Amino acid sequence: MKISYDVYERLYQAYNNLSSYEAEVEITSFSNHSENVYVAKQSYLEPDKMRSEVISPPAVAGVQTVINGDQAQILQPESGGNLTLSQLKNEESNVLFLNTFFALYYQSESTSIHVSNTAEGEMIVLETETGLSNPYRNSMRLKVSSKTLNPIQLDILGKDGEVYMTVVYQSFNPNITIDENLFEIKE
Repeated sequence: MKISYDVYERLYQAYNNLSSYEAEVEITSFSNHSENVYVAKQSYLEPDKMRSEVISPPAVAGVQTVINGDQAQILQPESGGNLTLSQLKNEESNVLFLNTFFALYYQSESTSIHVSNTAEGEMIVLETETGLSNPYRNSMRLKVSSKTLNPIQLDILGKDGEVYMTVVYQSFNPNITIDENLFEIKE
C-alpha cells in the first residue's frame, strides 16, 4: 500500500525532532543454532548519548552499555569488570537504538517506505541500508504504528536478507527529561 505525504510528514516531524527517549525493549539475537532473548531499558539523549541496561535474563541483569559520543563502556556490576572503548568510528555498536536507525535512514540513498496491514494493525515499514561492512548488519527495517507513530519492531538484517536481531518495543516514551549523568563514562 502506498503511503500518503501526510503520514510521511508526521513521521518525519516525530522522529526528526526526537531529542530523547526511554524504552523497554525485548532484544532477540538469532544465530545458526540458538536464539537469545534479553529485556533491556534503553535511554537516548541527543545528539549522541545512548544507554542500555539488561533487565533479564537474571544471569546478565544489570549489565549496561553506555555510549557517549565516540566512547563506549560496558559495565558489569556483578563481576566488577568494565570495558571502555574509545574512538568509535561507526554505528556498529549502536544499531539497536532508534535514533541510529533514523540517522542512517535520512542519510542513505537506499531507503524504502510502505504501509503494511498486519494482525497488530496498520504499520508503516521503513527500510535502509546500514553502510557497515559487517555481513550480519547490512540493513535495518523499522515497523511503526500508523496511528500512534510509536515504534513496534526494529529488525537488523544480514546481506542474505535474514533477520539476525530484533528489537520489540514494549514501551516508548519520547522527548522526556533524562539525567545526563546516566551517560557518564566512568574512569
